[in-house]
Amino acid sequence: MNLFSKSGDRVLVEQNSVQIAVLDLNKDCVYNVYNDNGDICNTVQIKNGKVKMIYADCKDKICKNHKEISKSNESIICLPNKVEITVISDKSEDVDGVAK
Repeated sequence: MNLFSKSGDRVLVEQNSVQIAVLDLNKDCVYNVYNDNGDICNTVQIKNGKVKMIYADCKDKICKNHKEISKSNESIICLPNKVEITVISDKSEDVDGVAK
């Protein structure tokens, strides 16, 4: 268990290192990412406060087989399509305790 991981509340979707969407992690939805030809290259699903990649047209499908994520700063990346989804949070990242 990571004591410093906070639940996220939004999902940042980037393609070619450019932000293309910010989605609410608490609203179930499906979001398609399109390649330069206008074809769907990746599909992101948000369900029950977790996000995962449910479709990828790339050969290896590593991103599609990645577990669901929901904690702030967790990411799923599709390297061939240059698509990254990252959980982000508006919540304060204050330290909960101090170690001596």
